[in-house]
Amino acid sequence: MTGVAEQLNHFLASRNSLMLATVDTDGKPLSSYAPCCLNEGAFYVFLSELAPHTGNLLANEQLSLLLIEDQADCSNAFRRQRLSCTARATRIERTDSRWHQITDQLEQELGGTMPVLKQLPDFHLFRITPDQGTFICGFGRAYRLQGLDVNSLTLIEGQ
Repeated sequence: MTGVAEQLNHFLASRNSLMLATVDTDGKPLSSYAPCCLNEGAFYVFLSELAPHTGNLLANEQLSLLLIEDQADCSNAFRRQRLSCTARATRIERTDSRWHQITDQLEQELGGTMPVLKQLPDFHLFRITPDQGTFICGFGRAYRLQGLDVNSLTLIEGQ
């Protein structure tokens, strides 16, 4: 399992965006995208209230997420590496000491837009904590995991 764990760690380290699936107050699903950073087993996103997914997360902490290999980097669209997870979102208040630490990390990893965004009051920092998920790393190579714990990787049989 060590090879798969290394593959997952490399995959996670090479991603700086994720797809979100949230639900609005009427129960309608919404898929969207957000830049992110990874810190201590959770993803962090900095989202504007102008984006519908922000209101969805403020009203309902449950979501799912998808990280997927760039299509240009894969020779076969059916083999794209991907991680899909159920998750929950927690808003990090600006008064929380982690707010500055994580927004600084986002700035370092994502570039110079963050200093401007950090000053805008409609932006919220969310910690997205994966519950359980599936890592696909090739044909017949699908693994379940709890959170982002590489030690919990278990091959899904019957593939």
